[in-house]
Amino acid sequence: FCETDVLRFFERNRTEALGGAGALNSLKQNGTIVVVAGAQNLRFAPGGMAALTARRGANRRMRQVLSVSQTELKRRGLQITFHHELIDGKRVVASGEVTCVCVSTETRRPVRCPEDLAGKFA
Repeated sequence: FCETDVLRFFERNRTEALGGAGALNSLKQNGTIVVVAGAQNLRFAPGGMAALTARRGANRRMRQVLSVSQTELKRRGLQITFHHELIDGKRVVASGEVTCVCVSTETRRPVRCPEDLAGKFA
């Protein structure tokens, strides 16, 4: 693992929480895209992700690490914040918060999350 792999795990969780690739395509067809507006509080276990790879071995590492996320709507439905954790056994090896914003495909300006999307996080 490296820190870039952690961000990929977090991205997969966000995509699934939003309803998967199909839901994102449907949003886009209806004039809304979801973009990452920022990442905060990214933390890695002591020794970095290289220590996890060395302990697990390259072939087994992907199956033994759990990536979990919690979500919340903020700023009157304009932002979705994802609280991510990457867990190896009982140990949190990485964590962070990623803020996403819904953007109009026409104006490229932030818009409220569509009701069907916002309902997933209420």
